[in-house]
Amino acid sequence: MRAATSLAIASSLAAALSLGACDDTGASLKITGARVHRAEDARVVVEIDLVASESLGGNIGWYCARATFAGQAEPVEQCAADLEDGDTKTVRLVSTSDRIFDGAAISVRVRLGNVDVGRSLAAPR
Repeated sequence: MRAATSLAIASSLAAALSLGACDDTGASLKITGARVHRAEDARVVVEIDLVASESLGGNIGWYCARATFAGQAEPVEQCAADLEDGDTKTVRLVSTSDRIFDGAAISVRVRLGNVDVGRSLAAPR
């Protein structure tokens, strides 16, 4: 019982620390590039290049990258808290549908805390 209580307190503390990182006004995440291509199975692949910065040189906190494909019911999203100041990363998001037509709109969004930036792309042939 005591171990379970300690584990619950530790989990709550970790969650509170993670949420606090999202409020860090010195943390930012920028999109430095975005590419799109078709996989061999006809699904659309979006690659988003990111660069992180954090004023104290630490972790930027929890962020999410999302791609919304016209012609697909649900967006594809990937979230993580794996970037430190100066880190770069390419996030790869793949459509679940292989029926996204050529030129269909793709909205790419990256969110860190209450800051949400994005780009628009079009599905390739």
